[in-house]
Amino acid sequence: MNTEELGNLPITFSSNPYFSSVEIISSQRDHGMGLFWQTIDKYSEPNLESVDFFVVFKALIDFHYEKFLNGKAWGKIENNHKKLLDHPDCSPDMEVVSNKILSSLPEQKEHWKKLSKSWEELKMNSLSNDNLENWRLEALCNSTSTTN
Repeated sequence: MNTEELGNLPITFSSNPYFSSVEIISSQRDHGMGLFWQTIDKYSEPNLESVDFFVVFKALIDFHYEKFLNGKAWGKIENNHKKLLDHPDCSPDMEVVSNKILSSLPEQKEHWKKLSKSWEELKMNSLSNDNLENWRLEALCNSTSTTN
């Protein structure tokens, strides 16, 4: 996944305590992505806090993006914009925006299909519950070996 593919992840996570340093201003999107990656990197070593972080991270991604990852959002988006175009009060500017969104839907669907595949692979491997449990056990072993 690259920065463009990650889209609004920093904005989505900015209200989460783990990502409290990710303050997004629309004109500083790249800066927000930098802070987002710094936060991810902060939890890249196996310890108890990192395990908790990635459990929350998985849940937030699934909660906020599930309808895009599983494809259920697209029919609703398409229907809403078609209704808007049929509405008698639809302004010419809104017509342009809705038509642009409708014409980009196939590309957006394909994009999210690829993201979904990558996300599922990540959850089945690095972020699997088994792998996170191994991190937790490793962290517990390390914490008891340093205290002895």
